[in-house]
Formats: sequence, structure tokens, C-alpha cells
Amino acid sequence: MKARNVLGELETRPRVKALDVKGEPYFITDKERAERTAAAKKSIEAWCD
Repeated sequence: MKARNVLGELETRPRVKALDVKGEPYFITDKERAERTAAAKKSIEAWCD
């Protein structure tokens, strides 16, 4: 379920925030968005019906 929520946010929100290693918020890059989208889709394929 979490992977589907993540994918939904990545696909619908124009800007997505994440936390860096120091815990500071930042907006993810287009490359990072693509990587996170691919990872979420892979998790959905592996774990969801």
C-alpha cells in the first residue's frame, strides 16, 4: 500500500519534498523522481496483487 501512495504522489504532485542526510527538506530533482517512480513501480509489481 505504501508503494502505491508513494507512486501516486510522484505522479501527481508537481514538486515533491524529501529529507537530506542532515534531515533538511529539499525538492527532489527530475532524475530522482524518475528513480523513485521506477522503484515504487518495482515494489508494486513484487508485493501487490
